[in-house]
Amino acid sequence: MRKLLIIYAIITIACYSARMDVNFNEGTSTEEFDLNDVEYIQITEAQMVFVEGGTFEMGGESDSLHDGCRPVHSVTVSDYYIGRYEVTQLEWSQYMPLYASTNEGYGDNFPAYYMNWYAIIVYCNKRSIAEEYTPVYSLYGSTDPDDWGTIPTYSNPNPEWDAVECNWVANGYRLPTEAEWEYAARGGSHWIDNYTYSGSDIIDDVAWYFQSANPLEIGSRPIGMKKQNQLGIYDMSGNLAEFCWDWSDFPDYFYYQDCLDSGTVVDPHGPESGDRRKISRGGSWLNDYFYCLLAFRTGELLEYGYGERGFRIVRRP
Repeated sequence: MRKLLIIYAIITIACYSARMDVNFNEGTSTEEFDLNDVEYIQITEAQMVFVEGGTFEMGGESDSLHDGCRPVHSVTVSDYYIGRYEVTQLEWSQYMPLYASTNEGYGDNFPAYYMNWYAIIVYCNKRSIAEEYTPVYSLYGSTDPDDWGTIPTYSNPNPEWDAVECNWVANGYRLPTEAEWEYAARGGSHWIDNYTYSGSDIIDDVAWYFQSANPLEIGSRPIGMKKQNQLGIYDMSGNLAEFCWDWSDFPDYFYYQDCLDSGTVVDPHGPESGDRRKISRGGSWLNDYFYCLLAFRTGELLEYGYGERGFRIVRRP
């Protein structure tokens, strides 16, 4: 009984520490971490996978999915590139202050987390500018994040940032739309394989999630340690859940029905507004198996940084 209480306490502490309101504009807070016997994949530049556009059936009808994941509807997406891996702490720290801890996983090859949705938008434009791509996002009439001011947080909100605009034809880095995320997770043109998770019907083949964790080894894992999916993409189920561009339609869950009523939807960008939440996909090390299902979707407050939430980048060809 005592052992069970200790394990419960450790898990509770981890869950509590997995959400943090941080200042994304100053300072770096990291702790040393050494994970033995790991074959690292050194990411020095964006490793992107080309996804040929196509039409697929989005959503699911499994009993493990909530109402917001249905009805299944037809969606067409155009060609794009998507990150083979979640953005790493090394990649993030080249443009933004890094916040990481030994509890959630720390090291160059671990995925970045604790950033909120607004900070990701800043990162995308900074990286686009540095790599001489056309930045995608604009705010206050500028694509230079240095003109935008302080990144909002939960304790220092700025609703004006909700008006950020996306230039969908620009070739710079951005967040995937929810449709792009699911299409890539399903294997692009291989979506007809109809896997339960991204690349397999067996979750332990492709995902680091709550049930697969030793309670004493909670936290994220370095990128690319599980099996890739049909397109050669890693960790789209488990490890870190991933922010998308789209507003969440919680709690009414109207969006998928609207899409179905419209027929085949081409390059959808989600609802026009939301309830302070952005869509998150894929599930994480802190989640149950059903969060890792390909069609599972949830919304997360965009001002918060999460210890179990990260992202991957996309861009147009």
